[in-house]
Amino acid sequence: MDMLQLDINQCPDKYYVPNAFKDTHKCHRKNSYCVPILGRGFEIGSYKCECLQGYEYPFEDPITYFDGQLVEAEFSNIVNDKPTR
Repeated sequence: MDMLQLDINQCPDKYYVPNAFKDTHKCHRKNSYCVPILGRGFEIGSYKCECLQGYEYPFEDPITYFDGQLVEAEFSNIVNDKPTR
């Protein structure tokens, strides 16, 4: 089996599921929640951060969530002391 074809789920799960990547998302936990995006394969950032009730996406876009790959890239920039958005 090709490991690159497997999806990574970084979102939390209410029940015990053997998953080494569980709850490793970078969504802001106070105002958003993680939703897995299937079909991206074995890559980090295969999730989206959707706003909790009472919060709203700050930009006027047709997309109303933060893409996990963008969140992971910005986090990497912060860690490596590079400019961020």
